[in-house]
Amino acid sequence: MRRFKRVVIFTVLFFCILNNRTNAEKQEPVVKRLEGKNRIETSISVSKEAFKRAKTAIVVGYTGEVDALTGTILARKKDAPILMSHKNRLDTSLVKELKRLEAKEVFIIGGESIVEPIVEKELKNLGLAVNRIKGKTREETAINVSKESIKSDSKEAFLTLGYGVYADALAIGPIAANKNVPLLLTNKDKLKQETLDYLKSSGIKTVTIVGGENAVSKKVEKTLKSLDINVKRIEGKGREDTAIRIAEEYIKNPGKIILANGYKYADAVVGGYLGAKENSPILLNNDKALNYGNEKYIKEKGLSTTVLGGNLSIGDTVFRNIELGLGIIKEDNKEPGDGDRFFPSFETMPNSPQSLKEVMKEKLEDFEADISIVYEGRISSDEVRGIIRDIYSDGSYIGGAIKSITPGVKKVGDSSEVVLKAEYYNTKKEEAFMDTEINKILGKIIKPGMNEFQKVKAVHDHVVNNTRYSNDTIKTSHSAYAALTEGKAVCQGYALLTYRFLDALDIENHYVIGDTLGKKGWGLHAWNKVKINGKYYNIDTTKDDPIVVDGNHILSYKYFLVSDKKFSATHRPNRDIFPKATDTKYEALSNAYNPFEYKNSLYFGNTNDKDKLYSVDLDSFKVKKLSSNRAPYLVVAGNKIYFSNYSSGGHIYSSDLNGKNLKQLNKVHSTHLKLEGSYIKFFNKTIKKWDKLKIK
Repeated sequence: MRRFKRVVIFTVLFFCILNNRTNAEKQEPVVKRLEGKNRIETSISVSKEAFKRAKTAIVVGYTGEVDALTGTILARKKDAPILMSHKNRLDTSLVKELKRLEAKEVFIIGGESIVEPIVEKELKNLGLAVNRIKGKTREETAINVSKESIKSDSKEAFLTLGYGVYADALAIGPIAANKNVPLLLTNKDKLKQETLDYLKSSGIKTVTIVGGENAVSKKVEKTLKSLDINVKRIEGKGREDTAIRIAEEYIKNPGKIILANGYKYADAVVGGYLGAKENSPILLNNDKALNYGNEKYIKEKGLSTTVLGGNLSIGDTVFRNIELGLGIIKEDNKEPGDGDRFFPSFETMPNSPQSLKEVMKEKLEDFEADISIVYEGRISSDEVRGIIRDIYSDGSYIGGAIKSITPGVKKVGDSSEVVLKAEYYNTKKEEAFMDTEINKILGKIIKPGMNEFQKVKAVHDHVVNNTRYSNDTIKTSHSAYAALTEGKAVCQGYALLTYRFLDALDIENHYVIGDTLGKKGWGLHAWNKVKINGKYYNIDTTKDDPIVVDGNHILSYKYFLVSDKKFSATHRPNRDIFPKATDTKYEALSNAYNPFEYKNSLYFGNTNDKDKLYSVDLDSFKVKKLSSNRAPYLVVAGNKIYFSNYSSGGHIYSSDLNGKNLKQLNKVHSTHLKLEGSYIKFFNKTIKKWDKLKIK
């Protein structure tokens, strides 16, 4: 009898446990949003969702989206959250989160230009062990993250586009993390040498390219195959479809679903480790309307869904539609014939001028010639033309790259079809070529450890020294392509090329059109506004390249990193929509004519003091007058300044770096001084020929 009782009791208990487990497995799905008032606080929100405690934390910069994406595999390896930080200070909320986690160590991903040494110091002051993973390029940083994260002999790797569009890297990140394989980056058409070296040395046998040929071209695939690497590719019709295919291929039984904005990455990039930790795919969407493929996937799986970011990332309408699809809420006013559909039948259906602009820009930035967009409701031709005018002058690169747009609007039931025929100054192929060439040039002019100012200065100097103002071009002189490949352009080409260089360095800048004051009065012009260390400045590479004498470029800093107050004397933007430039820190450089940089100082003839010899320290930006001698042309070598002394017939003189110990070296009028080994090459105005002078 007792034995029978035990059996009954055990059976009842087993049934209760099984029943509870079954109920738990059949929990109703929920939709939640992880957000903060900025990207730092969003990263903290995700951290709190994923961790009660974490020994290790990973810190990336405010503009280090690509570092956060490749850092997903390290986060999974270390079981650590990814937290975003200001580049030059620790946010108090970030400090609180590190304390809540009881973290003992921090990995910073990215160089000192993304997360400055002061942040590293502040982290150490909190008693944290701090490690930094970085590289000369984002590709090398990704490799170094892989080396730190993957200790096994992995024979597989994923490869994604690492410039501009990070959607594919975002979607594949959790997969790479859980498979414990490298996530490598490339530009569209060419693998960097460091990536090739890593693939060879690590013995990778299979590489899966993520995304279509518009992201990673056949050229890259061919290069990989030449290394005897088996190449696969996973792609969809668009970034949303690619993410769904990744989910279907690699995550057969997901725990949850994560939805992120596949066009604005600030909130999305910190979610990769959450996807890896919860075995959840990351689906990609715009902020306005839920993609139909996402509709189908969410409905079929019936799983809880986490939305990354606030209403600006994933709108409330999208959030509500997910709840509708999962049956969490009911639609009260369903239209007849809707059936169970609860999303627009179009992949993207804008319903406001702003959302239409976003869709138009997306297609224009893909250099589509014939564009058709279905707009929910009515919109007039005048409104569409207004949006086009806005795109032309909103500060984006594409606004300057468009030659013309012919719009049309057709009625389609209760909706409108917006039809655009677009012409561009460059082809898509030429844009891709520029990507490759710009990366090559940046590899030469950008040195490890450079700060933002130094990078912007290097770009400014390269554009000015390698471009000449001219309409006489094969390609239209209004294009960045002509400026890059022919070394000739008008102001539009200068400004667009400057934009492309800065954008490749992840430095925020704007393409500005307006008027400038010239010898004949005000005329059309283009320039840039750039952000350095959180502050904005004006920069005009065209007007800093004012003269070409005897085939020689003259470098000026008159319009380099100046405030709106100073700039407004000669420049008027068409629209007052750009961030204000109030800081005057770098205006110490504005009187530097044809300067020469040596040991972190610029030496120059001061245009505001009759070209007299001056220097400026590039750390403190303190200006010193070195001599009353006029020095419009100079070079510096071996702790000596060599200059054309226009106070003494233009003859070449030398002095110490402080302007003392003046010595005359020749007795002819000498201009355009250049260093060539142990010689100074100069133009001899007396005999009108190039000449040389030997120096020590």
